[in-house]
Amino acid sequence: MMITCSKCFRLNNPNARFCDWCGAYPEHISTSVQCTKCHTN
Repeated sequence: MMITCSKCFRLNNPNARFCDWCGAYPEHISTSVQCTKCHTN
């Protein structure tokens, strides 16, 4: 499961302390990512 940044809404690793994209503190909200080729999580 990935976490979404509360500022830029990009996905980050679940253990990220800060957003890799903008540096904000990411919210720990689970986001399911689905494969575009096989449609599995």
